[in-house]
Amino acid sequence: MNVGDFLIGSIQTPRIAELETDENGRFEIELPIGAYSVFTVEEEGYFANVFDQYNHVNPIQVKEGEWTFLEIVVNYLAVY
Repeated sequence: MNVGDFLIGSIQTPRIAELETDENGRFEIELPIGAYSVFTVEEEGYFANVFDQYNHVNPIQVKEGEWTFLEIVVNYLAVY
């Protein structure tokens, strides 16, 4: 197996936004109310490792007047 086996090559839905994390790996973005998938961009593709019961990839729900917390654990190179 190589690194690319754990990454997503292309995403078939429109990209809504792209941003970079701060020096601590934190990020924030203001988005319209709705449902979104969040990915990290890696050298060989996109990474996400969370799926819901409907097979939505790394899903988040943005609601009016609320913050949505998301912790992304990039672990595709981890050895346990």
